[in-house]
Amino acid sequence: MKKRDNDEIYNELKQVIKDDSSIELNADSDEFQLLGRIGALTFDRYIEQIREYMTPERAHYVRKLRIDDELSWRGVTEQWEKDFPNEVCWQPSGNQLAGMALCELAALYFGEDYMQPPWN
Repeated sequence: MKKRDNDEIYNELKQVIKDDSSIELNADSDEFQLLGRIGALTFDRYIEQIREYMTPERAHYVRKLRIDDELSWRGVTEQWEKDFPNEVCWQPSGNQLAGMALCELAALYFGEDYMQPPWN
């Protein structure tokens, strides 16, 4: 299977969106796989954008929010938005993918995997 570029994927998604902004999906549909790919592209974009703001101090900050304060990925994002409003590159507020990206980048500072304990 050839790797498709981002524009091709976004254009394909536009073709399956109905007038009411819904998409009818089933587990076997190409559209379902397409949405997963869009999510992965968005996550990768957040990683690139957030990386420039992540410092060792902020990695500790994110680790505290996620592990000590037991915040969800959305909760981590919402707190980041309050404390660093000029360093928000996502929409909407409380974006789960952005929270996952924040946690992944912070976990890397500790040689940890954000998908494994104690992060998840």
